[in-house]
Amino acid sequence: MSKSYTTGMLDRVKLFMDQGFLRAEDCLEAAGVTVHTIQARCGYASDEAMLVEQIRQKQGKFERLDKVVQALAACTTWCCMNMMTPLTEPYILPL
Repeated sequence: MSKSYTTGMLDRVKLFMDQGFLRAEDCLEAAGVTVHTIQARCGYASDEAMLVEQIRQKQGKFERLDKVVQALAACTTWCCMNMMTPLTEPYILPL
């Protein structure tokens, strides 16, 4: 993501936080941040086929994966907004 896109997204999240929206998910939705892992692409067809097969076999399939990724995005965004500085290192959510 470009710096301009990230700044705009965080500004939109902050606007909704300032207006009293307390759930990170609501603020992300307002900023247009959505997750659709079923639409993701992979650079190598064999890797993509393997990933699709692995996800298909799991309980909840892509819908569950979407929720996990969305939770990570919410956590990361919420942390950034509360620190008021963007993360410079990848954040790993302890599961």
